[in-house]
Amino acid sequence: MTIMQEQRNILWHSSLHILAVAVKRLFPGAKLGNGQVTDEGFFYDFDDLTVKASDLTLIQDEMEKIIDEGIKYENKIFQIQQALNFFRNEPYKLQILQRMDKNEKISLCSIGDFYDICSQSHINNCENIGAIKLLSIGGAYWMGNPKNQMFTRISGIAFETHEALNEFLTYSELMKKHDHRVIGKQLELFSFHPQAPGSVFWHENGLILRNLIISYWRKAHRKNGFREISTPILLDSSLWKQSGHWDHYKQSMYTTKIEDKEYAIKPMSCPGSILYYLEKSRSYRDLPLKVAELGLVHRNELSGTLHGLMRVRQFIQDDAHIFICPHQLSEQIQQVIKMSVDMIGEFGFRDFSFAVSVRSSEKTGKYLGNDEQWERAEANLKSSLEALNYTYCISEGDAKFYGPSIDIMINDCLGRKWQCSTLQLDFNLPQRFELEYTDVQGKKQTPLMLHRTLLGSLERFIGILLEHTKGQLPLWLSPIQAAVIPISSKYSEYGNTIFRMLEEKSVRAVIIDSEESLSKRIRQTVLFKIPYIVVLGEREVSNSVISVRKADEDESSVYNIQEFIDYIKKVERYRI
Repeated sequence: MTIMQEQRNILWHSSLHILAVAVKRLFPGAKLGNGQVTDEGFFYDFDDLTVKASDLTLIQDEMEKIIDEGIKYENKIFQIQQALNFFRNEPYKLQILQRMDKNEKISLCSIGDFYDICSQSHINNCENIGAIKLLSIGGAYWMGNPKNQMFTRISGIAFETHEALNEFLTYSELMKKHDHRVIGKQLELFSFHPQAPGSVFWHENGLILRNLIISYWRKAHRKNGFREISTPILLDSSLWKQSGHWDHYKQSMYTTKIEDKEYAIKPMSCPGSILYYLEKSRSYRDLPLKVAELGLVHRNELSGTLHGLMRVRQFIQDDAHIFICPHQLSEQIQQVIKMSVDMIGEFGFRDFSFAVSVRSSEKTGKYLGNDEQWERAEANLKSSLEALNYTYCISEGDAKFYGPSIDIMINDCLGRKWQCSTLQLDFNLPQRFELEYTDVQGKKQTPLMLHRTLLGSLERFIGILLEHTKGQLPLWLSPIQAAVIPISSKYSEYGNTIFRMLEEKSVRAVIIDSEESLSKRIRQTVLFKIPYIVVLGEREVSNSVISVRKADEDESSVYNIQEFIDYIKKVERYRI
């Protein structure tokens, strides 16, 4: 975390306490839950609080009054018994305290006569909050557990100056126009329903888009020597225990019992690829063995964290596992980096940054493998990026317990960074599953294993792509590539002929042949962000041609129908 991020988080954390003070002043019967800082601001959860959107102004006004009072923040240490007395009328704070040893001490934050359980840093004085804005009211379960009470969540943002707040609000309005959830509804791509929270209902157009991406993914992987496999979604718990996921990841896994045996729905595809490797004896001649899978995975994400396509419970993970001899490590790392940059670039992302995640300097016992393995692995990751002339930053302490990694961040049109591609070196699974290969001397050796995703979650990547393009997808990805519009019913027969010709050549087209005005029908195509509009009238019928214009242009060009089809297929053929 940078110094600027740390200062921002302190400001936001201080602000959430002000929100709690304001709510208690206005609604004394409200019960305090917890507050938290997020990437987008802060929130505080309350029980026994019924408010509507119009009440945000009332609460915000009260917050500004508190800020003007210039009350200082103080962190004070109390015995648990003293703290219990402070919160005798706050049942949820009592729940937290009653789980603690009564002989312990606890840090409380005080703002005047208001107290909250908190040991974090705060600004010195409320007056240091220059500008504050409440953004929304929602719901969230206490402690994120759906079995608990539903609370009222109030979210907000704060800055040191009004200028900074105004910049944020302007940016927020821009963000709304790029919101993939709005675009998905407008283009009829997908929907969500409470009967399956965190799971996407793909509509026809959305499924076309998803399948086009998968087709390109498959072509790229065949070209780069990967074998595509598919492994079961439900696997015996013994496999997850052997892999270590049962101990480290069980809280995020869905489990079930069948005939008194416990199973888990896979949250990732690694163990399945391991079983594929173990299917037969391997020698150095078999390596590198590149195994790719578009695995359907499930993760038990908390309901409060679900966000459109960006955070779901069921998704397709663009996954691969590469089993290699140690001397192949650098070459394979470079190949993965090149493939990732090439693939992401085909979707219009050209601005990348790289990070190498390494062990913390303390080198605690949480890391598997020895110092020599880690130093060699980290050096290989760095040298591979350097060989490709890429600069990178070091993320100390961000390495997984089983090995270091390279993370590739893409920058979108709004300047946001997204991590889609990652390459992780694993010392853990080859040892846990006793993977072997026979080397050139006939001796048994343990292979290295690379975990790799290029797009990451396919759902999340589509969300990022929609926000980056504002829904104006490139021609090869557009669910509908051309709209055929006869000027009037007089030209409907010719319109249907052109439409059938496009369909026969697998050009994705629609015909908009209705009694509505031409301008209204053209507006329909703009709303659906269809790349090409084919307008047909007397001239086109007489000369057996079509008039074609791009959706974002006013001028049209005359084409022979086959010329237009050839152009579209040429654009597609390059990728799929």
